[in-house]
Amino acid sequence: MELYRAAYQQWRAWKKAQKARKKKKKPAAEEHLEEEMEEPYPREEPVKPVPPEPIDPAVTEQQVRERAAQGRRPGEPTLVPELSLAGSVTPSDQCPR
Repeated sequence: MELYRAAYQQWRAWKKAQKARKKKKKPAAEEHLEEEMEEPYPREEPVKPVPPEPIDPAVTEQQVRERAAQGRRPGEPTLVPELSLAGSVTPSDQCPR
């Protein structure tokens, strides 16, 4: 998701720059039609990034259970994952990048 967000930010910045360039060219084009110059090598338009598919918690839990079952030795107790909110959650601003 972080890679998508970074790519999307780059695409959005490029799109904004293109809009600003078009707005800037419009008045200049009206005044100086003859002096209009194109970029020598126009940059290719970057492709808008596609967001990743949402994660289904049930599928993820099933995958974890299957992996845990495969890694079990005969005679070992069955693992039962249990979620609890007993611990404290560190605020995002205190987490390292």
